[in-house]
Amino acid sequence: MNDLYLYIQKSQKIRYMQKRHTDRKMYFRDLEITSKEFYISYLSDFTELTSKSRILEVGCGEGGNLVPFAQLGCKVTGIDIAECRIKDAKAYFSEISNHATFVCCDFMQYPVPCNEEDKYDVILLHDVIEHVPTKEPLLNQKACCLSDSPHGKCLLEDINRFAEANFAHICHSFTCCQPLYTSCC
Repeated sequence: MNDLYLYIQKSQKIRYMQKRHTDRKMYFRDLEITSKEFYISYLSDFTELTSKSRILEVGCGEGGNLVPFAQLGCKVTGIDIAECRIKDAKAYFSEISNHATFVCCDFMQYPVPCNEEDKYDVILLHDVIEHVPTKEPLLNQKACCLSDSPHGKCLLEDINRFAEANFAHICHSFTCCQPLYTSCC
């Protein structure tokens, strides 16, 4: 009986995950909830998030992770290479906040800010780095866009769902302060 219960529970989770990836608004809301519940409080241990904070998400998709930052009054920017995702992000955000900018481009072609005031206080890399074949250029570009002040932080999350491992780190330049959590099988 216990095996049957576990099987049913796993099947329901798989169906939910399949629906989540076809219903993009549902996916947007899931990311918003995760960001609100975990990213905001975790980042607050390392940097103050204010209405002056500049937040950049690389590979933002529909932008769900940026919602809680925008609700705090932060200036948020999302970059994604997929035009359809940027279009959805703009549509979803129009219902929520006007504190957002979305750009369709390859982050490696994104203009590096010329002065410190234009650099980002927080850069989010959520489920992105595993899709990039050569990591070092991406990390170099990230370092060039990140504020040099002690407040400049990068949340780097790499999820390998199949190995049930999840690693999230707060980084400044190439130095990671500490992992958010690590759970490996």
